[in-house]
Amino acid sequence: MICIDSADLENPYSSMPIVKRFPNGEKKYMIPEIPVEGILDITMMYEDDSEFFDLLCIVDSIRRNNPNVEFVLNLPYVPYSRMDRIESKADSFSLKSFANFVNNLIKPKGIKCLDAHSDVSLAVFDAPVTNHVPQIDMVKKNFSRTDTLLVFPDATAVKRYKKFFPEYQSVSVNKERDFQTGKIISSTLVKNNNISDEFLWNVKNVVIVDDICSKGGTFLLASQLIKENIGHENYTINLVVAHCEATIFEGELFKENSPFNGKVYCTDSMPKLIKAINAAKGTNPAAANRIIVTNL
Repeated sequence: MICIDSADLENPYSSMPIVKRFPNGEKKYMIPEIPVEGILDITMMYEDDSEFFDLLCIVDSIRRNNPNVEFVLNLPYVPYSRMDRIESKADSFSLKSFANFVNNLIKPKGIKCLDAHSDVSLAVFDAPVTNHVPQIDMVKKNFSRTDTLLVFPDATAVKRYKKFFPEYQSVSVNKERDFQTGKIISSTLVKNNNISDEFLWNVKNVVIVDDICSKGGTFLLASQLIKENIGHENYTINLVVAHCEATIFEGELFKENSPFNGKVYCTDSMPKLIKAINAAKGTNPAAANRIIVTNL
């Protein structure tokens, strides 16, 4: 989904291109009248790769008719951000391929995103990137530091998020993953501070913090480790992420015997999730109601 907004607050403008689809799958894009100069925010809410061509055609049409207009590209979720490295010659560096598309064809003045998966996701673009971490507000607005234990599910999460929550007690999961298969080989729970047994006995909320949730296997494992290491059962395990995929409904996180017993807090950066939640309200309302979405 592509939408266009003016970055000029004194001359507001907001529009969604009209897209007509032909029987063979080709599309015709009709762009409403836009300012002839200034800066436009163009947002791409990623669903699938066809939106790359949508973005290209829309930007090309605007630029052809309004050569003085500049663009800021909003990518709430950066496509292919998890494919930010290669382990062998056979691997595709998909993130770099997407960045080449943006750098060479879209050519934005700047880029905005929500919690890009890694520093590589910020470095591959030519334009300056503003990276907002929405989990900070989601944690601090919903969970008190006095009775909340934060859990960082791997070493990368510790590095990325712990600095934002100095007032919270936290633990982390030390895990080893097979890069080729994605399977976790081993895992242990590590205390990041001198957490007292008294604090653990009084914990009411356990909050796992990370960037993205797919089927939830990583967080299911973290929940099991928490269950094994906290000496009581009077707590709720919650998950706070910037992005959540629709595939969360295919995983085990919301199953009846799952150690994960709380809610998932996320943004609406992935349109497929919103569609899946609406569908689940009719088939699995208990699971649908456990996802709390913050609108961008």
